[in-house]
Amino acid sequence: MPAFIWRRSNVECFTGLAAIGPSGLEEVFLANRERLLRFLKARGAGDAAEDLLQEIWLKIAGRPAGPVASPLSYLFRTADLLMIDRYRAAVQAQRRDRAWSEAQGGPTPGVSDAPSAERRLIGREHARLAGQTLDALGPRVAGIFRAHRIDGIPQRRLAEQFGVSLSTVESDLRKAYAALAALKERIDEV
Repeated sequence: MPAFIWRRSNVECFTGLAAIGPSGLEEVFLANRERLLRFLKARGAGDAAEDLLQEIWLKIAGRPAGPVASPLSYLFRTADLLMIDRYRAAVQAQRRDRAWSEAQGGPTPGVSDAPSAERRLIGREHARLAGQTLDALGPRVAGIFRAHRIDGIPQRRLAEQFGVSLSTVESDLRKAYAALAALKERIDEV
């Protein structure tokens, strides 16, 4: 299969083409390359017009030899079909990306990700209630919970810091989790 040819004057530059010479369809392509390029740009190909021309060349170069009744019409139809294929691929990619974003909980176009003022007030109130619930369990339980869940301190190190056993730390964490779960149920009922 011959290499891609941009202009007729370059035919001799590619190995093997000078001896073989372009077929009739390739000859029409080379003679009408600029028209095809303008056609693709007018159809919205933009910067991809050159790439589409190369795809057309590859299609006709790999095509079995045979007569084509109207070679120029065939080339324009091939260009049109390539544009349609590119458009469909782009639309499909956009749909796939949008579906992926929606499935992953990504941002909705035109909608702010920032919480509303009402949601911020509700969040502050829930945080205040959670703090009160933890404080009601005692300073050690509240301290262990906050140090473990907020600061990320491992349970073994918390046991050393608070001077208690590892099982006591685990017990205090279970108390805190149970109290916060009960608070969440009360909030959800309202």
